[in-house]
Amino acid sequence: MQNNIRYIYDEMCDACKKTFKKIILAIRNDRTKDVNNLALFFCEINPTSSIEDDRGVMPIALINCVDNKYAFFWKTNLLDRKGSPKIPIIGHTIELSQETIDKIPSRRRPSTTILPGERASFANEKPVSVSLPVSASNESTVSSPLVPFIKPDNKLEESLSTENETIPPTSDNSNDKERNDIVVVTKPVVGETTTLVNQMQQKNQVVALKKKAQVVNQKVQWKIWSLIVVLAIALTGFGIGGWQLYRYLNKGGTNDNGGEVVPRTNITLLGGDLSRQVITIENKNDNADLHRALLTLEVGSKNKGKLEPQLLEAIKDPHTIITFNSDRFKEDQTAYAATIIINADKATNFYGITNIAVQAKSKRIDINQLSKDLRGTEVAINNNSASEILRAVLANNTITNQLSANQKRVLNDAKNLANHLTSRVEATVKQGDPATNVDLIIISNGSDLYKNIATFNLNVKWS
Repeated sequence: MQNNIRYIYDEMCDACKKTFKKIILAIRNDRTKDVNNLALFFCEINPTSSIEDDRGVMPIALINCVDNKYAFFWKTNLLDRKGSPKIPIIGHTIELSQETIDKIPSRRRPSTTILPGERASFANEKPVSVSLPVSASNESTVSSPLVPFIKPDNKLEESLSTENETIPPTSDNSNDKERNDIVVVTKPVVGETTTLVNQMQQKNQVVALKKKAQVVNQKVQWKIWSLIVVLAIALTGFGIGGWQLYRYLNKGGTNDNGGEVVPRTNITLLGGDLSRQVITIENKNDNADLHRALLTLEVGSKNKGKLEPQLLEAIKDPHTIITFNSDRFKEDQTAYAATIIINADKATNFYGITNIAVQAKSKRIDINQLSKDLRGTEVAINNNSASEILRAVLANNTITNQLSANQKRVLNDAKNLANHLTSRVEATVKQGDPATNVDLIIISNGSDLYKNIATFNLNVKWS
């Protein structure tokens, strides 16, 4: 159940707000009462219900305004042991029987002025009552907040405190002009008003001192935390910088024998242009294959286009990572310019990253990249065999003029069953049928020269 005190307070007229503050002031200045145990709701009278339907719920105060009624309750009276309302509360509104309202102990304040829209009180009119002891004069001001069920409304408390500090004492005549009635059970004790004023002045002074101390403490804490953050950032920066410097000046590793720490060699400046040398690779993404290929490079001075001996040792380390990079490289046994990136940061006796420029070619031809769509030209065949279709394709000058040297080479090797190449045809062409689309598949079966498969799309017809 959410008790939105701010919402209900904002719905009150100015006179009801003053009355609201007086009720809160009375509770706050009675040490036997706990304002945190207080709840506020709109109140409506249900003419068909009885006091038994209210299940013992009894308001401690009731503000009877022209527009609304506002009922105050103790939570201990309103809620059951499980913390749920004993009677339904819908839309911040609670319904009570007339009998319950009649049982509120009451003492009506005099009201002699009727505002527009306000009806005159009749002799049989039920008084609006308050059952809580109020230790204040008829014209006390209020400075304490009302705390809701779920979470205190700090904004409401601040607004009430601010308004109460500036509300001047009013006379009995001003009470007559209010549009609401509040009924107090007990009469104020003689001299209690003066004591209450003194208490409120002392309390205001204490609150003012606490606010000043809080502001000072906040400023001091802000400065302290700012200094801590600055120091933490500075120490972190110095720590990282020091660690990097330490690593740079104390690069070391362990040998394979006794784990003794030995100096590590920086390979950063050992790379260079070795583009006159050619390496042969099987798989450009295989680190081990790239290691083997680089070991075939000629060793010597990088100024002469050769591989530095120390860089060769770094390449031999199994922890060195080698990366191949080339935008033009194709697996067609043609040499292409490539860059080899050597990262020795995890090597035993080396560290750093360097590049070398080389020429790289594939060990085998990837025939998958030789696949081609030749359906634009009709191929005349005498039977459905793959060898006949291969013969017809190679005999067709229009088609052969569209083929590269490697494509012609693959088709001829497949026709002659050379280099472990075989072929098959997907789909068949019946004699007398119109030209039909078929796929000629070339397969490399463990060939040392080729890998993968190639597909040639053809338009075939019996001659």
